[in-house]
Amino acid sequence: MQKKTMAMIMMVGCSAMLLTGCGVSEAEHNKVLKQVADRDKEIVTMKDVVEQSKEAVATEQAKSRKLEADVSVLNDEINKIKGAVAAETEKYSAEQQKVSALESELSTSKSDVARIQATLTESETALKELSGKYQNMLKRWEQFEKNIQNLDNELGGTTVVKGVAETVKAPEAVKATAEGDNLLDGIK
Repeated sequence: MQKKTMAMIMMVGCSAMLLTGCGVSEAEHNKVLKQVADRDKEIVTMKDVVEQSKEAVATEQAKSRKLEADVSVLNDEINKIKGAVAAETEKYSAEQQKVSALESELSTSKSDVARIQATLTESETALKELSGKYQNMLKRWEQFEKNIQNLDNELGGTTVVKGVAETVKAPEAVKATAEGDNLLDGIK
């Protein structure tokens, strides 16, 4: 029973409080309700803005994914191009090495040609010198033959002097070489 009594007392007290109000004026209460309604409208507007922002973010994310895919494709193409450039660079390097080797070989060949030409020039000079000496010897030989013939004529035509002159004749091959062409005529 005590519980029933206590519950009754509490009900009477609550009823009295409800009838007397909470001590807030109706104007203030309406003002707070208006503020709450305004805040509710702001919340609804903000929810709309948030929804629009979410849609904008989703659109931008889709664009970003597309751009990432495009960048990935472009990176693949760049890597292919880099590979092609590397291959061409390697070919170019190999060709450059061939060119360097050929230039070195050409330089060696040119120096060999210059050396050979110098040797030929020296040989030609020596040949001209020998040819001059040979021509001088021929002149002297002819003079010697004339002297022997004169001596032979003075002695009355003895065959001994005549036989010696014919035996000591210069060979024809030596004469042809002495009168031969320039050795460098065929080389340019």
